[in-house]
Amino acid sequence: MDPQDFEDEGRLLIVDDDQNIIRSYRRLFFDSPYQIEYAGNGEEAIRLAQSLKPHIVLLDIMMPGMDGYSVCEQILSNPETGEAEIIFISAKADDADRLKAYSLGADDFIAKPVNPDELISKIVAKLRRRSSYLSKIMIDPLTGLGNRRHLERSLEKYMKMADMYGKSLVLTILDIDFFKKVNDTYGHDVGDIVLTSLAALLKNNLRGNDTVARFGGEEFVILMPGLDPQNAFSVLDRHRREIASTPLVVPGKDIVLYIPVSMGAAFFPLEGTDPETLFKIADENLYQAKGRGRNIVVNGIFETKQDSKKLTVSHKPSR
Repeated sequence: MDPQDFEDEGRLLIVDDDQNIIRSYRRLFFDSPYQIEYAGNGEEAIRLAQSLKPHIVLLDIMMPGMDGYSVCEQILSNPETGEAEIIFISAKADDADRLKAYSLGADDFIAKPVNPDELISKIVAKLRRRSSYLSKIMIDPLTGLGNRRHLERSLEKYMKMADMYGKSLVLTILDIDFFKKVNDTYGHDVGDIVLTSLAALLKNNLRGNDTVARFGGEEFVILMPGLDPQNAFSVLDRHRREIASTPLVVPGKDIVLYIPVSMGAAFFPLEGTDPETLFKIADENLYQAKGRGRNIVVNGIFETKQDSKKLTVSHKPSR
């Protein structure tokens, strides 16, 4: 099977007490893009599952100490790991074993010796189904950005990484100024064009390791890891100025809009170490930005001067 047939993302936990089999798995998945942990017994598997939070667990049944059935029960009963899909892989593969595996919540059962192409095909299919499902529940259908649920997961991941490596993280709430005026003047179809255009502008301009999500309505949230307050201010203010100065041409209409935005930022861990605190501080700073005339960045440390242009509408000349 071609390596490109693997999905780009996936976390696998492989559990087997036979080190020769573990070595064969390592060779099989050598060029895969998956994040993989290997466990040689049930107790180690439970510990690794807690940290890895695997999408798929390849699980042997017969192991010394805790057998595969007990591992399956513990992984699926834990709220932090219960979304994993369990694939039993065992030489003990009669009907009674299969029925017991499925009764415990296993998703699949493969008898040893394993056909490598069959195993990889099943993993790819399961991860693709997972990706398709997540795209439906975690992507904003209008802008194509992540939605609130996606943002919550990304924030949790970024905070853990920032804490692990002693880095900072910037959470910014961005709100389109006078968006109601756009909807009232031109209709919600033009308002949707404004939202999708801003989403595209943000995606194109942010760094590769930044995340932007639609928080709801005309609000977006940007996560930027590794920036201190002063650098974050410079980056955010540059984005603010670029957004405010970029003409938005409405297709099929003689309308060009300039839509400024206000931003409120908060810093992890300087101002808060949990999502609730960071969102509260960023929201308070956004409120201050609106109250001070809009089209500014407020982060509690630095602040832009208000631009005189709040909302400019220019019409293309008639032909």
